[in-house]
Amino acid sequence: MFTSLRLKLTQQQLLATETMWAIAALVGGMFVISFGPIFIRLGEGELGPNATIFNRFWLATVVFGLWNILCDSFTANHRRATSEGPVAGCH
Repeated sequence: MFTSLRLKLTQQQLLATETMWAIAALVGGMFVISFGPIFIRLGEGELGPNATIFNRFWLATVVFGLWNILCDSFTANHRRATSEGPVAGCH
């Protein structure tokens, strides 16, 4: 009923810039998420719940703000160099 679909990537496709960025983002995300419980345990005694929420929103704002700035500059450079549409992951 179901046929198996094998994904075959050549070494050139595997080492492409987009693939490497995707793998790096995946590994980085797993690394950051794995430290969540440790930081929650460390923060229980010193910070209250409101301070914890404030710090999470503040950090998220900084990270997404930097991401937006980097995407804007990368998209502008990419559009100047090529005639392609928007860059994946940005806007």
